[in-house]
Amino acid sequence: MPANAATSFYPNQNDELRLISLRRLNQLFSKRVVYHILFWVVFYCFNAAFLGYIEGEWKRTTYSFTLRFPFVLLACYLNMYLLIPKFYYRNKLSGYFLAALSIILLLNAINLWLLNSLINSDICPKSYEALSRFTPINFLYKGFYILTIVGLTSGIKLSKDHLKQNQRLDLIEKEKLSAELQMLRSQIQPHFFFNTLNNLYALTIKKSDAAPDIVLKLSDLMSYVLYESDQDKTKLSKEIEHIQNYIDLERLRLNNNVNIKFDIVNQAEDKEVPPLIFLPFIENSFKHGVGDQVKNGFIHVKLVINNEGISFRIENSMAEIVSSK
Repeated sequence: MPANAATSFYPNQNDELRLISLRRLNQLFSKRVVYHILFWVVFYCFNAAFLGYIEGEWKRTTYSFTLRFPFVLLACYLNMYLLIPKFYYRNKLSGYFLAALSIILLLNAINLWLLNSLINSDICPKSYEALSRFTPINFLYKGFYILTIVGLTSGIKLSKDHLKQNQRLDLIEKEKLSAELQMLRSQIQPHFFFNTLNNLYALTIKKSDAAPDIVLKLSDLMSYVLYESDQDKTKLSKEIEHIQNYIDLERLRLNNNVNIKFDIVNQAEDKEVPPLIFLPFIENSFKHGVGDQVKNGFIHVKLVINNEGISFRIENSMAEIVSSK
């Protein structure tokens, strides 16, 4: 057998994704069918049997609703899966209401014609003969009934579609936020390593006694950025620890010539945040807030933690802008 022939027995990634999508679609469709069947079974039993039991005329109500039930179903499903997507969701409201009313009136007329044609048959209860005749009163009464059921099912479908749309928008928003965070992390890593290695290089030239501690802090930071930042969430206490390590590295590099404060109000406890959510702002403050052109440089970071959420505030100095005339 050729070397590449064995690979033909295994589906590629696109085939696997397609199979997963079809499987999920089948599961969703099967659930939807079950829900619809249960809804209509309960609806039929209530109208045909329960109301008949209350009125003491179960044979009449069963006969009436059995002959009307197919027309009710047809009106509801034509409305839900044809008229609403084609007209209502395209903001063609006048066309939607006209088409829905036309279908209801047409189906109601056919249903009443069928009831009227079966008046003299053995299956039509005597007590229902008057209500089976094709009269304006019966036409309006039965048409209003179908209209009510169509309105009920329309409300259910529109509410369900609205909920699905909100869930879809929430999912898109989460995916967008996740993509933005991932892009931000990918931008942070090269810039972060370049700065921290420069810091270490500057301190080793000075033969600083703090070099071992700096290497340890840098090692922790690099491990965090490389191996732990891919998680969706991390403990806030761990994020604070690495922020402190980064600030300590910058403080040593700057020889304490910059007023740096990092205040934490309340304990982090068990709160979680996306990794590296605060570090880009702090890194940006050191990049633009301190330097040779900045006098009396300062960076103040404040993190407030409470039951409502987390408040993050950072202030930094800026170089004076000299305007030329």
